[in-house]
Amino acid sequence: MKNHNIKKKLFDGDQEDLIKFGWSTLCPHCKAKISFKTSDAISLNQARGGTLEMVIEKIPKLMIIALGDVRFFKFENLPVYYFTHECSNCSEKIILVAGMGEYQPTRFLLITAGLFSVNNRPCS
Repeated sequence: MKNHNIKKKLFDGDQEDLIKFGWSTLCPHCKAKISFKTSDAISLNQARGGTLEMVIEKIPKLMIIALGDVRFFKFENLPVYYFTHECSNCSEKIILVAGMGEYQPTRFLLITAGLFSVNNRPCS
């Protein structure tokens, strides 16, 4: 599993605009356009085992805070979320990981931490 994305700031603004925010990127396998929206975010704190554990290991500068059996994740001092998508063109499963949250009073930020293709099939 390879991290296909370098850190990139996608959003810097107020909470109301963040809630409605969506963006597109290219599938690392076939280069088709894939879309994400912040309303589909899932907290990485809920991740357990399998593929997401491998993703966590491949994100540089990801901070892991452990309190007993509970783990919290931070990227650029922001809570970490993940988004999943299956490419409609090649069926590659994509996981996008991002730091997202309030970093100044009433100012919100969204920064990508990684874009991962899960199936790892050779390109055709």
